[in-house]
Amino acid sequence: MTSLWSELAHHLGGGRDVFVALVVEHTRHSPGTTGAGLLVVEPFDENPHLITVGTIGGGVMEKRLIETAAEILRRGEPHAEIADLQHRRRPSSGHPSGLICAGQQTNLYYLCRPEPELATIDALLEARRAGATADVEISPSGWRVVARDFDLQIPPSRLERRRDGDFVYRLELLNRRRLAIFGGGHCGLALARLSHTLGYHIVAFEQTEKAAEGGMEQAVHHLVAVDDFRHAALQVSYPEITEAVVLTSDVASDVRALGGVLRCPFPFIGVLGSAAKIREIRRHLLDEGFNEDDLARLTAPVGLPMQSNTPSEIAVSIAAQLLQRRSD
Repeated sequence: MTSLWSELAHHLGGGRDVFVALVVEHTRHSPGTTGAGLLVVEPFDENPHLITVGTIGGGVMEKRLIETAAEILRRGEPHAEIADLQHRRRPSSGHPSGLICAGQQTNLYYLCRPEPELATIDALLEARRAGATADVEISPSGWRVVARDFDLQIPPSRLERRRDGDFVYRLELLNRRRLAIFGGGHCGLALARLSHTLGYHIVAFEQTEKAAEGGMEQAVHHLVAVDDFRHAALQVSYPEITEAVVLTSDVASDVRALGGVLRCPFPFIGVLGSAAKIREIRRHLLDEGFNEDDLARLTAPVGLPMQSNTPSEIAVSIAAQLLQRRSD
């Protein structure tokens, strides 16, 4: 979503109106998922054609929406709307989307103008960069960024419908899709690059003498050089929503990293290795005072079982397992 907000700021900063579509709710089988977004930018001198960025599900639904957006941009009048779409030929409620894949989604449509929305989008981007816990609130009266305490019990996306089509939509700006990678070798780098394309906020840890090698710094949001992997986990923000994967270069470093990770509330802890290596890691952790209940938190070896030998293949197997967890 960060790139979508950045694109929105870019075009508003260029003095152009932008039609924004956000998926604010969805059900199973819907091609558009909550949090997805589409921008449609009005033509300008350097580019006389519509520009589109992102997607709210594709197909004929999106084609029709882009045509509608073009008309809204042409008129230039304020526009804020909630649309309930069903992906069926004969919907029982809402409106047909043109798709027949089942499920439904609710979209928010809004015509953003440089004044006054650009200042809010700039504040939104700054909150994202700072890792602040805040919401962007969107209503027919405008956009605003509202700081709040992080609460895992509050859904990141909330739509409040009011009378006569009025609404308030609140979207948490903190990215809850978070990954901590311990080890910056070939497999860690491959996982970081793939996870970045999947929208993860990524922090990676590597030993101080190796941190500048391999290009990990360009693949993650934060690369932290550590003298001892034991203390790395304590530097992870929001561990309760962060998945941890240990991919260091040797058993001793894996054990040091896991010794810290197991003392934090990570919802997923994976470690890479052969059966023999995993047995050795478990033995060392038991010797350090961890018990079988502690070790039951480990996914070892990490990754879906598949033929994966190269760093890229291993990264695919790990990323697939993380994605599978989200759908369980």
